[in-house]
Amino acid sequence: MSTLKRKLSVKEVCGTLPRMNAGDPSRSLMHIIGKANRVKEGVGDFGPWQKLMGQFEAVNLETGEIFVSPQCILPEPMNGMIAGQILNAESSAAPVIDFALEIGVEASGKAGGTGYEFTTRPLVEARETDALAELRKHVPKLIGAPEAEAEAEAEAPKKAKKK
Repeated sequence: MSTLKRKLSVKEVCGTLPRMNAGDPSRSLMHIIGKANRVKEGVGDFGPWQKLMGQFEAVNLETGEIFVSPQCILPEPMNGMIAGQILNAESSAAPVIDFALEIGVEASGKAGGTGYEFTTRPLVEARETDALAELRKHVPKLIGAPEAEAEAEAEAPKKAKKK
């Protein structure tokens, strides 16, 4: 069973992470899959932010807990890369970007701060998909659909010959 969250982020899925020291081993924290179709932007205490909107599911790799949400914030630079794909999509319809990632943590070696940096590893290549493709398979003769219009035009001469 999954738990519904307002948004998915490393903190929401894995909790507050302990400080890491140089030499601590890196580790995987979570897997996240999603269909992002919109970007929400704002400004907070730490500057500008972008939140991905769509359908998302994450699993905490330590506990096995599964979380779902319509909102997601990924570690940078991955969040910005997916947001950029949505904002720069070539399709005229609302774009949908599918992705699957493993998010981990490694010691940063930088003085101060948390002592760690997030890592992201794509499990599949993020790509734009056609959100209606599956429905088109089940309803092939939608009125006004380009395929249906082309099919109707091809059938017209055959029907005219039969008369």
